[in-house]
Amino acid sequence: MSQDRYSVSDVEEMLHGGAFRPSDDLQIRVRSALRKPPPAFPVPRYAWMAGLTVLVVALVLTGIVIALSPKEKAASIVYGIGAVYEAGLVHPIDETRQVGDISLTVDWVYADWNQILVGYTAQGRADHDIHVHTGVVSARLADGTALEGDAIAGYGEMGADSSVAAFDMPEDVRDRQTIDLQLVLQAAYEQYPTPSETDPAEEDQNPSPSGASSVQLEPFAVITTGGGEATFEFSIPVTPGRVIEVGQTEEAKGYAVTLEQVIIAPSMTTARLCFEVPDPVHFRQWFSFVTLMTGSKGYSGAGDDYQVGEPYSCQRVEIGESVPLDRDRYVFRVDELAGFEFHPRDIVTNDMLPEEQWRVKGPWVFTLDIVP
Repeated sequence: MSQDRYSVSDVEEMLHGGAFRPSDDLQIRVRSALRKPPPAFPVPRYAWMAGLTVLVVALVLTGIVIALSPKEKAASIVYGIGAVYEAGLVHPIDETRQVGDISLTVDWVYADWNQILVGYTAQGRADHDIHVHTGVVSARLADGTALEGDAIAGYGEMGADSSVAAFDMPEDVRDRQTIDLQLVLQAAYEQYPTPSETDPAEEDQNPSPSGASSVQLEPFAVITTGGGEATFEFSIPVTPGRVIEVGQTEEAKGYAVTLEQVIIAPSMTTARLCFEVPDPVHFRQWFSFVTLMTGSKGYSGAGDDYQVGEPYSCQRVEIGESVPLDRDRYVFRVDELAGFEFHPRDIVTNDMLPEEQWRVKGPWVFTLDIVP
């Protein structure tokens, strides 16, 4: 299953009774990455987890009842998070703060050499017209170091909203036994506009082609009420991982790719990959699509660089499944490099699409033999 795409049934199971809610940044990334995929294009599960948004229509198709709480569903959406959650590696916190009439709870925490994870839930009034929304205001270590990251997955049901936030583990504290974290969360009610019928007189002047009444919905008119912010402070034990210093360069199709480092940890694997960008002026966003093999099993992943402007791109590659740490050989394969004309935050009009792509298929293969 490690190289399969999400199926509709997967999404139905995960979304039944609620709504999957990826972060805005991940939605931007997946829209850009998947705007023009070729046939049978392999979408890595973790890096493009937000591709589930394209399948969110499965919400209305499912008839399956899953006896899981919102926090369990939020944790199960992403494979790496699901692996540590189901293996019992997370540390329960269950600490609650009251913000207005909303109970905001940090459910559990986890840290390893790649990332810091926090699961949290807001419980408020159950109402068909509003839903509870949560978010991260700030995350800092005890020494004041701000952590990079945000909520990456969420699951909402009536009156409840659970999320998992992920932050990059700073390299200078990676080897500590525990880290002290200060987390500021916010919760509020959000109400979306309801469809309203067009004025009858206006309908007479501009009849609908189908003869049905028109429905208007004002975009982005979200009303936020109640709630507030709450601060949590706690210590998180750090689960060790494995650092493999590689420093190898391989050539294929006239391009050199360098694998500098691989870090394997229970929640995910990361790598630092560098390559020469064929056209950094025209193609402003570059992705790498990779497979990490150990034994007969492969794990898919991807890296991205949104700041292309130099001939060389170095990017963080993420493989979100739980890769075994104790193997004596790994094979890291870069399957393809893909360049896109637009930066993901460019304002793109219909007459500018489809965007141009530059795809370079490998593979570039790195064999990592671990010397005891």
